Amino acid sequence: MSKLVLKGNFTKIDKKHKVCYGWAYVCEKGETTIVDHSGDTWPIEELEKTAHEFVIGCRVGKELHSGTEKAVLVESLVFTEEVQKALGIDLGKCGWFVGFRILDEEVLEKIATGEYAMFSIGGNGNRDVIEE
Repeated sequence: MSKLVLKGNFTKIDKKHKVCYGWAYVCEKGETTIVDHSGDTWPIEELEKTAHEFVIGCRVGKELHSGTEKAVLVESLVFTEEVQKALGIDLGKCGWFVGFRILDEEVLEKIATGEYAMFSIGGNGNRDVIEE
């Protein structure tokens, strides 16, 4: 079992409602499979399963993966090709888009000033070697 960390940039910060939106993870851009900062790829089907498990079983955010709850998930949608087609949109990428309500004023300020510029969602998983 390996420790996994997903990272995705914030795309909108709603200070009034204390909600931060952005991509938790992008699997594909156009026809290109994205290789993440750990050198891994993640098929959209597996990301979708993981996102659903997170929504059902966790939904909390912590500061730098430790301590107490600092945020709670309020929006989550895995943009597969099928979901985009059903919505009549084409984002040019597939991935997991989230929104977290920030419960801690200091964390919200760090996001607003750019000190924290992206989501980092951690977990555990098994890495499979894929032979090309």
